Amino acid sequence: MPLPTNFSEFEHLQDLIRLEHNKAVRAYFKNQDDDDISTPKASLKHACLIKDEDTAAMTQMRLWLFEVTIGHAQSLQTPVYGIPVTELQRDFKFRPQIKLYFKEPYSFEKHQDGTEQVRGEISFRIMNKTSETISRADAVEYAREIKAEFATPPLIWKKGKYKCTYIDLDNGFDLRLLSLSKAEGESTVKSVLKILDKT
Repeated sequence: MPLPTNFSEFEHLQDLIRLEHNKAVRAYFKNQDDDDISTPKASLKHACLIKDEDTAAMTQMRLWLFEVTIGHAQSLQTPVYGIPVTELQRDFKFRPQIKLYFKEPYSFEKHQDGTEQVRGEISFRIMNKTSETISRADAVEYAREIKAEFATPPLIWKKGKYKCTYIDLDNGFDLRLLSLSKAEGESTVKSVLKILDKT
């Protein structure tokens, strides 16, 4: 099929760039309104969004601001440990790891507009086991402990402003939790420790 009459290569290219780029910008600044510069974040969002009337130079500046200056492109960079991560991990013996995933309860008032529920993760290592020595029976026992501590009754997790830390690297713990209260943070840490029978 031939190109339409008066087809503009520049307009076609800019339209496609604008479509994909603006979609990423709106997802990144999902809590900021369009056409608003009243706060620093809203102002950044407005500056990053490509407009139809932008020149090629303006389009490049907006792309650069979002991907490089703000740092969105860092998510594409593989971590480097002085040597490529694949080589490091091949030579490094990792201890088995338990990961607990949490999601904020759905609230019609808060989430009906598409705002995502806040998610969290707690992870720790099982230092007295290796990939060779851990068994299915061990995994089932850890699962029972997790169910007893976090699912009966269910822990209703909400992100708060209190940072509760517990660091015991010899036993595989480096916990940094944001809790609604100090007591709730301490209780969550104790529940995590109980999974591995630690005090």
